[in-house]
Amino acid sequence: MFLEYACKQSNIPISSCPSQETSTTPPATTTTSPPEQFDNGTAFQVLDTRITLYRGYSLLVVKVRIPEDEQSVSENWCRDYQRLCEDFNRRPTGCAGRFINVTGYNGCANDYNSDMTLNDAENANNGVFGCNPSSRIANIANEAFSTTEAQSTVNAFGFHYCTPSSCSKTLSQSRTSISYAQGAVSAKNGTAYTVCY
Repeated sequence: MFLEYACKQSNIPISSCPSQETSTTPPATTTTSPPEQFDNGTAFQVLDTRITLYRGYSLLVVKVRIPEDEQSVSENWCRDYQRLCEDFNRRPTGCAGRFINVTGYNGCANDYNSDMTLNDAENANNGVFGCNPSSRIANIANEAFSTTEAQSTVNAFGFHYCTPSSCSKTLSQSRTSISYAQGAVSAKNGTAYTVCY
């Protein structure tokens, strides 16, 4: 009745007036699926990236999520880190300087394409990140993302020491190779930070 009255008041012909049976139910809302995991052939889901300049080097800072099961997609986490960076046409990095000639450390370059040439006059012995690189990588990530979430012994990582036993498919067993990412799942909801050169 109200609709007929409203139509008459608006000079709309009754034949064009919607009937009272017309549904006033709002249209169904559509839900969207969460975005697909970044298809980079790794267990790292890329959440965000930033380009930053650090001591003269242009770095890609990458915020990632690590899966709860802490298992790499490839044969180990060292390979996953390599592939993550290479997907951006960059290289993984970490310890550098004198470590390029030290067995175990140089396995990161020889086996996983780590760029161990990032040096400056102040850090020629250990590379621009130091060795272990996680502390400076955490600082770089915190500055790039304007956060304090990256912590050096928890969820900021770069290559440290790469051997068949330190590069594992299980993250907790890879703590000396891509140190330190192993605390990300338990302490940071899977969020971790790294750099690629």
